[in-house]
Amino acid sequence: MAQQPQKFSALALSVSIVLALGIWMNATMQGDDYSIMVDVPLTVNVPENRAIESADLPSSIRVRFRGEGWQLFKMRLSIFDWQIAQLPRCEVNISEKFMHDGEDTVYLSRSALSQGMRIPIPVKQYDVLSDSIIVGIGTIVSKDVPVRLRQSIVMRPGFCIVGRPGVIPDSVTIRGNRRLLDSITFWDTKNLPAVDVHRNLAGSIGLDDTLQAIVRRSHEEVAYAIEVQQEAEFNLEQAPVIIVDAPEDHGFILRPAYVSVTVRGGIDDITQLNANDISVQVKYKDLVDNQTGILTPEVVGPNNDRLQILRPHPHLIRFVRQIEG
Repeated sequence: MAQQPQKFSALALSVSIVLALGIWMNATMQGDDYSIMVDVPLTVNVPENRAIESADLPSSIRVRFRGEGWQLFKMRLSIFDWQIAQLPRCEVNISEKFMHDGEDTVYLSRSALSQGMRIPIPVKQYDVLSDSIIVGIGTIVSKDVPVRLRQSIVMRPGFCIVGRPGVIPDSVTIRGNRRLLDSITFWDTKNLPAVDVHRNLAGSIGLDDTLQAIVRRSHEEVAYAIEVQQEAEFNLEQAPVIIVDAPEDHGFILRPAYVSVTVRGGIDDITQLNANDISVQVKYKDLVDNQTGILTPEVVGPNNDRLQILRPHPHLIRFVRQIEG
């Protein structure tokens, strides 16, 4: 009886290849030396009464590692967030003895960076490739600055934001180097994106963390509230132009004596307006001091930031002064 030919198994062949490759890699990577370059996270610690001044302090340094293949392979996989092994890191502690009197900078040589290396994986050799680092050090202070909501909001046509977006708390206490904090007058939030907005927005958002390595904040996020209304306009036709702070016999004649004014805002606020809430004014002193005979009147409206008062039409008026003779 003739033997039947054996069937080819693709699965068996694939398994054999993988096993052979694994045996070869294991034998090769255990015995040979390899080298890789890694960006190692950098942490610089200073005394409690001091703060880092350098805004451009690097967050990592470049290091070349040499060792057995498997050890370096584990390190490489960990860099890609596969936590097979702990990552190396560099931590430099700057004590007061590093800082000389009257100096506000510390020089971190490659040797100092090398001494700060923490390497959980056994390696045969490592070399710091990054340049030496100059770290600005200053006295630590704290101050309160207002929080500014950063946003890129696209409104639905016919809708508008009413007033200024509110944030709670509206300020943040920051702590860091005196010279750096003197240059900070407000603190941004992270960007708030939104499209086709046609209703109120509310939620929480984190503070910008650009300087988190050198500036400490009292809190990490704020609540925000943005009021949205349907957009509307209020048109005041033939509003008289009033001369304020003028004597009765000032003699000035304005041309035209009436202008039209447009106020734009949310429909809820616009419906509460009336003609008495808006006046168009020029100051007597401005008329006296003006030699051109032309000026722009000022539109005075409700004392809030919820309405947008457009410039009057016409926005330039002429004036002449009658001289009694």
